Amino acid sequence: MTIDDIALTLHSGLGAISVARLINYFGSASEVYAASENTLVEAGLKRNIAHSIALRETHSRAETEILYLNQRGLGAVAVGDELYPRLLAEVADRPHVLYYMGRIEALQGHTLAMVGTRNSTSYGSIMTDKMVERLAERVPGLTIVSGLAFGTDSNAHRAALRYGLPTAAVIPSSLPDIVPSEHTSLAKDIVEHGGVILSEFHSGCRTARNSFVSRNRIIAAVSEGTLLVESKATGGSMSTAEFAMGYNRTLLALMGRATDPTSAGTNRLIVNRTASAVCSGEDIVREMYWDVADTEVGVLNFEKPEPNREERGLLSHMPEGEAVSMDTLCEKCGVSRGELAVMLVELEMDGAVRRLPGDCYIKL
Repeated sequence: MTIDDIALTLHSGLGAISVARLINYFGSASEVYAASENTLVEAGLKRNIAHSIALRETHSRAETEILYLNQRGLGAVAVGDELYPRLLAEVADRPHVLYYMGRIEALQGHTLAMVGTRNSTSYGSIMTDKMVERLAERVPGLTIVSGLAFGTDSNAHRAALRYGLPTAAVIPSSLPDIVPSEHTSLAKDIVEHGGVILSEFHSGCRTARNSFVSRNRIIAAVSEGTLLVESKATGGSMSTAEFAMGYNRTLLALMGRATDPTSAGTNRLIVNRTASAVCSGEDIVREMYWDVADTEVGVLNFEKPEPNREERGLLSHMPEGEAVSMDTLCEKCGVSRGELAVMLVELEMDGAVRRLPGDCYIKL
């Protein structure tokens, strides 16, 4: 990361998506600052923003920010850095610079977001503990991601610590301040046990209402899958679910009683087939396609059959890491929807593809 990376995020009028587009266009923050004002305008910037970049108006503030980080023992990574979270780098609205406290390497392996209502019930608390306990046995090194909020979030973080898993907390405030402040000691425990506290906000930012929604998008983006433990019909955790769907991440929901308000949102996701229903850590491992051998529960590693000619043709039309709709696949493969459905079921059973919300599939 360079001073140019931080400086670029400090220009008024440049949001995360605009910065990402500039980086995609020029290749790096340094190349953005090497461009002329007219070239920046040609790249799609408004004249006043291009003028501000050409004059390097935010570099002095960036220098102050770096000093702030060094004095407090904080870290920062930018898109393109080796330690920048791989999954987060894939999304269009990624923060160009991510600030952290602890071991950001915790996001290099398997990751699962566990989120839900702040008013968690005893059922939600117990199930969170049981699921994390089983995940720790089945997927050693898995990082549990959440938002350090009251209720489900803190339950997930504490369960991860209890069973020896690293955990990552994304907060809606600038570091080293913790929101909520009541969880400052929990944040300290997370860092001391190999986890990480993340924020996209520099020291000059103040926590606002939309900071929580911004936080939720990062929770979803850095995680391979998102599990809603308990959620009302509306709320912050439902926005995390929407982000997860938008990023083509696996969405899971814990089944709850139909009469419980705190399960209204999760049950609706299940009924609408937006999320896969789970009720154990074993269900999560299966839905996430994590290939972890476990003789205790009789999981056998059979050799996967080779796809036939038609299936190989189908897979050739599925770009790596991109979700493709059934309609698009029908058009590209020249087969009926029924024939395609049969092939996709076979490939899904073989672990070659995964079904996503909205009749979309992604090659594994």
